[in-house]
Amino acid sequence: MKRNFSFHQKLLIFIVIFLRVILPFSILKYCLWGSFACIFLDWMDHDILLFVNIRVDLPHITPIYQKFDKMLDTYYLTFLLILVLNNFSQPYSLICLGLYIYRMLGFIAFEITKKRIFLILAPNFFENFCLVILFFSKFSLEINYKSLFLPVLLSFIVKMLQEIFIHGTNLIPKYSVDVKMVNGIRKIFGRKPY
Repeated sequence: MKRNFSFHQKLLIFIVIFLRVILPFSILKYCLWGSFACIFLDWMDHDILLFVNIRVDLPHITPIYQKFDKMLDTYYLTFLLILVLNNFSQPYSLICLGLYIYRMLGFIAFEITKKRIFLILAPNFFENFCLVILFFSKFSLEINYKSLFLPVLLSFIVKMLQEIFIHGTNLIPKYSVDVKMVNGIRKIFGRKPY
């Protein structure tokens, strides 16, 4: 089934993609806040598109959307890597580089095999570690092994649970929570739910 998008839907798709391409540059100037903005847009792009009736969860669109989304994620994470490598000393920059490579190897293994287990075995610890050290740096907290241990450990546990829930269980159908949330918002604005 082929879907023809209206001009306004195409415009919104363009705006979302444009923002996902441009926003990572803000990381280089506004390290922590630029990172949060990129993460927020990554979380919300699907919901923004759903709101205007662009269903990226349909079988003929999902594979294309997911590949494009993962490419834009890698693009944003590369900006984060550049920031950390240029602004943090060893061993933190090397830890980030190692975590980035680990995630990319898991992602490549997933792309080749299409087995979601690789997304669980190689979660995006890189992003979490970077956010912790950026937070410590932004608020002039001492960055050392002792001060980082608990925040990093907690962020890794949360990330692992998130990856297991998203990729390792079939507790909820893909995007069902998003569709329910967007339907609620659509009702508020007087639009028909899906």
